[in-house]
Amino acid sequence: MKLNKLFNIKEANNNHIQVTFLGIRIKLNPKKLIFIEDTFRGGKRTIYFLGSKITYTRNKNFLKIVPESKSAHKLLDGLRGIEIGGTSYAPWGLNTLNIDFCDIDNHYSNVSKECYNIEPRKVDIVAFGDDLPFKDNVWDFVINSHALEHFWDPIAALNEWMRVIKPNGYIYMNIPHKDRTFDKDRPITTIKELVHRHANPNEAPDPTIDCHHNVWRTQDFLDLCKHLNLKVIYTSDKDDRDGIGFTVVIQKEKI
Repeated sequence: MKLNKLFNIKEANNNHIQVTFLGIRIKLNPKKLIFIEDTFRGGKRTIYFLGSKITYTRNKNFLKIVPESKSAHKLLDGLRGIEIGGTSYAPWGLNTLNIDFCDIDNHYSNVSKECYNIEPRKVDIVAFGDDLPFKDNVWDFVINSHALEHFWDPIAALNEWMRVIKPNGYIYMNIPHKDRTFDKDRPITTIKELVHRHANPNEAPDPTIDCHHNVWRTQDFLDLCKHLNLKVIYTSDKDDRDGIGFTVVIQKEKI
């Protein structure tokens, strides 16, 4: 008999999953299980346990459940920066302005409430993340979570973020890990493909099309950073917020 035939789901939410296994009641921590899907449609999240899928609804307190990043606070407290695309994601607790390609009334009020089951955050400046309305070398850092994969040309986005941060400034990124998200069955986006996109901007789709244009594991993205001669000062294969991404921090070298 398969193990998954021996347990029943009694309750599932953001904080715990309660099952009975061989008549024994067990509480599981969903953050420590393996994610199968994270589509958020209807606020749903699906995980894998003993060969079965468990789907539960993320509650409206999700923003309070996702912790702030200890590593980001350690590096960026006392500095001032900008966040790219943070409208529908938990706040970092840092001194930032939120930059997004449209205001919440036009886009994120529906996405956040209907798909993510959370309230959208305020957009401070409406702008595309790869075309920022700032002078060179003005910010201490650029930070984002689950944003870079949405750029058809992530090389252009990284170049733009490097432009607006000061020498010795930081780009702090949490990026979805292929194996821990709904991108698990998609191919890795190669450096060759990204170089082609960057050299052929006329092939870019409508920039308001909001999807994952890129798929990476940690080492794939580090290889891209090396190809671009970017100075990586910190990396973690699992981020310290929701754990489905990896963290990479780049520092801008002095001119």
